[in-house]
Amino acid sequence: MRRLTTVGLALLLVIPLTGCAKAAQTVAEKAAENAIEQQSGGNADVDISNDGGTVQVQTDQGSATFGGGEIPDSIDVDLPSGGNVVSSIEADSGASVMVEYPDANFDDIVATLQSWVDAQPDDYTAFTSSGGGIQNQAWGSDTTAISVQTCTTTSGGQGVCVSVQQSNN
Repeated sequence: MRRLTTVGLALLLVIPLTGCAKAAQTVAEKAAENAIEQQSGGNADVDISNDGGTVQVQTDQGSATFGGGEIPDSIDVDLPSGGNVVSSIEADSGASVMVEYPDANFDDIVATLQSWVDAQPDDYTAFTSSGGGIQNQAWGSDTTAISVQTCTTTSGGQGVCVSVQQSNN
């Protein structure tokens, strides 16, 4: 899953260089596929959306979407509605998702997620911090990590970002 994340972030850097030109887009996709295949030893399929806003990667180890997508089905955390999925990864080992809430209240999102954590049979450790205008609340168990923090959203405004990682162990 870490390899998919690294590759996806590298691909997001390629998007502005490719522009809207179909030939450049195809070259970027093939170059990314070759790089992933060399690193993973398996097959890879990379699709950069026509507007350059989304990159989808499919390998033998799983799939990843950067710049959008859906919350993976294997994520069972009850996330608040109204968020924008920034990235999602689903692999054999687990899944992760990053969701931003442009006009959300930090305390409301923390309360929603705290209710979900409290209802779980697993033991969760909580962590809270703040400073420099940033608030952070996190919970972790043996298989799940949840982080909520104030952030600058992809549209440039202030909001709340939620990150969830769940392993299949």
